[in-house]
Order: sequence, then structure tokens, then C-alpha cells
Amino acid sequence: MAKVFSMPDVSVGSIIEYRYQLRYDDHYFISPQWYVQTALFTRKAHFMWKPTNKELVTNDERGQLTSAIGWFPILPVGADFKNSRLPGNSFDAGKLTIELNVHDVPPVPDEEHMPPMSNLTFRVHFYYSPYRTGDEYWKSEGKYWAKQRDKFIGPGSGVRAAVQDLTLPTDTQEQKLRKLYAAVMKLENTDFTREHTGSEDKSLGLKEVHNTDDILARKRGSGEQLTELFVAMARAAGMKAYLGALSDRDRGLFLQGYLSFSQLDDYIAIVNIDGKDQFFDPGTSFCPYNHLVWKHTMAGGIRQAEGGSAIFSAPGEFYTASRVQRVANLTMDEQGVATGTVLQPGEGTPRLRRTPIAPGHGRQGRNHRKTGRLRIASRR
Repeated sequence: MAKVFSMPDVSVGSIIEYRYQLRYDDHYFISPQWYVQTALFTRKAHFMWKPTNKELVTNDERGQLTSAIGWFPILPVGADFKNSRLPGNSFDAGKLTIELNVHDVPPVPDEEHMPPMSNLTFRVHFYYSPYRTGDEYWKSEGKYWAKQRDKFIGPGSGVRAAVQDLTLPTDTQEQKLRKLYAAVMKLENTDFTREHTGSEDKSLGLKEVHNTDDILARKRGSGEQLTELFVAMARAAGMKAYLGALSDRDRGLFLQGYLSFSQLDDYIAIVNIDGKDQFFDPGTSFCPYNHLVWKHTMAGGIRQAEGGSAIFSAPGEFYTASRVQRVANLTMDEQGVATGTVLQPGEGTPRLRRTPIAPGHGRQGRNHRKTGRLRIASRR
């Protein structure tokens, strides 16, 4: 929906003043995110939130009271952030009002090759939480998340049988893991192709997905589901394997002080081989073995660990693992016109961004091959 109107005599230096209101009357659990810094210079801005004073309960089987409000502010110098509560009684704690006033906020920088600015701009993240500290939140909620994912991962009988068919008893852990990774990469990744409808699954006789056995039977799944399947297969092969949830660095950075799982975007796999953790990205099509796509490197998040979970940061990639090479085979005639072939093979992230993934997606091939005539300005 758009409201369109005209403004007479608008010129450079004109100030546009506007106001809008968002109501959450029917969705008490929604907490706002105040984006203070935008693409335009802000002369003055006023934010106000009056959260509900009703008792809120989480919608999982734990049924936790979660009425306590917390916030993670990233604000400029001089910002006036305050909260006040009206007098209450024995039945009502009183209405809470949270306000923010800012002035002279510069626009968000927009330059070529900049890092993602979504977590670096001025803002306030609000959240409901029953926990008093960040350490308490991530320890408790991380343990619950790890347990829930273990229920899904298994492994079950179908995954165990498949691992026995794919590997040999004489294989080393490294050899087994390479075979399992290759098998997962052959499955359809619906994040890179398309989502299948419920009626389509029903016509094929496919049941709902409840565990990794169901993903294996379907021979397809989302990037997260394929990562969980790889973890299940590694466990079935007798290895210690864990799931890691992290922020997508193309979108933003992990903020440990912001107590919300909503900032975690993707899964990666962590397998301990010969006492050393190695990191894998089976949820990204064509990502090589023992490598991570760029957006997952040096990204923070939470991972499964022995007895629960832990905050972690994914490793980076060596520069040698990501490069573009350009090779030209040209012939120049007497008029200074060159003809021939130019090859542009890529490794690592450059190749992933140019790998064909599905018909109609408009991606370029792994190696650029260009032919044609190039006129050289000088023969020297």
C-alpha cells in the first residue's frame, strides 16, 4: 500500500516531517525494532513504545513466563533513551512507556565494497525474555535448541543403513566423511532449485518431514535440512558431529548482547576428526569439502557441544582457497585486431557465485569463456 501526494515548491534544503504509528494490539508477543539511522539525514526523530502489561508465555512445551522486556541499543552520542512506568497496584505493575529522542543523525554510508551495515547502524533491538543475563539466556536456550535439533538429527535406521552402503569398514574417518559429503551434495537442495508443494509431495507418496530419515527418503531438502542430514550421517559413521547456527555475514553480524535466536540464519556442520574440529557447508550447493562459503566464514553464533551448547565463531578461509584466474589465448593480425579465447576459471567463493544451479536462475557457468575480436590501441 502506498499513499501518494504532491508537495509544491520543494527545493534543496526542504525538510519533510512525517509520523506513523504501528499497533500490536492482537500480537502481544511482537517486540519492535527501532531503526534510527536511514539512508537520509534525520534532523529529529521520536520513538515511543507502550508494551502490553499482560503476562506472556512461550508457545513451546516449557510454557515459560516471558513478560520481562530487554533491549540492546546502538545509539549515537546525545540520544535520549528513557523508560517510565505509571503507578500500579497489587494486581497491575503499571503501564510501561519506552521513549527515544534523537537529532542530527547522519545517513547510513553507502559505498562500494562495504561490509553489511545492518548491525552497525544506530538502532534499538527489543525482546521479551525470562532471563536476567545474556550468559544465562544463551546457556539455557542454547541447551534447549541443541536438544531439539538432536531429536530431529538422530540418526535413525534409514541413515545408518545408507552410511553402511556408502562406506567401507576399512575406510579412515577422512575417507568416510568425504564419501558422505559427496552423497549429500548429490541430493536436491531446494534453497537453490525450488520449494515443492504439499500436493506434489502427496502425489509422490511422501510423508511429512519429522527427522533426517525422511530427508534421505525424499532425496531433497533445504540447506538446513541437508546440513542436519550430513551431521546425522557423520554420527552414524561413528564420529562426533555437531550442528552450528550462525549469522549470515551478507546480512549482519552476531550480537551476543541481543538475546534472540532470530539473528541466526543458517546451519553449518562441525565434525571432530582425529581430535580436531573441522567445518563443513553441505547446505550450500557446490561448496567444496572442508570449506565454508564466504558469508559463513568468521561468522558468530551458537553450536552444539558435549552436554549442551556454546557460543562459537566459524573459521576464515585462506586467500589461496578463493581466487579468479584469467587466461587469454589471442592472435593479433597486421591491423592490430586480436581474436581468441579468454578463460576465467574460479575457485572458492568466486566459483560458487558463477555455478549453474537450476534452469532459469540466470547464474553464469563455472568458467567464463569469451570469444571475439579485440582491437588493440597500440601494438607495443
